Amino acid sequence: MPSRHLPTHSLTLTRAISSDGQTISHDRPESIGIPPLVGLVSAYRYQSLRLSARLSAMSGFRMVAMSPQDAIMPKRAVTGVAVPAVDMLLVEPGDLGTTTLEDLVQLARTHALPLTWLGEPPIAQRLATATLPGGMIPPQSTLEQVESALAAAAAGLHVVHPDFVHVTDQTEPDSDETPPLLDDAPTLSPREQEVLAQVASGLPNKAIARKLGITDHTVKFHVSSVLSKLEAASRSEAVAIATRRGLLPDTDDR
Repeated sequence: MPSRHLPTHSLTLTRAISSDGQTISHDRPESIGIPPLVGLVSAYRYQSLRLSARLSAMSGFRMVAMSPQDAIMPKRAVTGVAVPAVDMLLVEPGDLGTTTLEDLVQLARTHALPLTWLGEPPIAQRLATATLPGGMIPPQSTLEQVESALAAAAAGLHVVHPDFVHVTDQTEPDSDETPPLLDDAPTLSPREQEVLAQVASGLPNKAIARKLGITDHTVKFHVSSVLSKLEAASRSEAVAIATRRGLLPDTDDR
């Protein structure tokens, strides 16, 4: 994948788009020959420092550990306008709060900063960044995969790792032609019903992942999505609600 900054490495991509079909240019002037500075944002300082140490071997990028506050509230320039101190962001969404994640998305949009998620942010943030340079890759991605993803982001592309492609597809807005099961009842996707059926059988996430042939992260995403759709506070409550509404198959089918 082409980049102005470094040779790329092998990474299987399932989606690579720019927000307007063209490479996005930064409003800020770039120093010729200097690798882009990547802000590494995590909920805790030790996490961002650990991530910085892990990725410091990438010669095509410069890494700097940042707290969420460092990223969201950058120092003001001589003109008095706050500007980010980095060229792009790599964010571990993990324990970051919803407001912080929203602020990071807004920061990326305002300053045309490529934003790459190292992990699965909530649905709202995935949708909000779907057309921005950057993308979403698993936390366990190899050094070469991270480097390739950042190179794609620097070129104005949005990358989705194969592990996440069906997750991203299912966060697309539902068609108006899809009727609800009840008046205002939520509709569970076939995969969500499948996962919930296994939850109802008492299986933990790892066992569900093995049985369905998907990753633990994907199971976690589907469970979270089901809880949100059913407005349930726990897995058992989600099962009870789904059973009452007829959203689960019969026990004999599981």
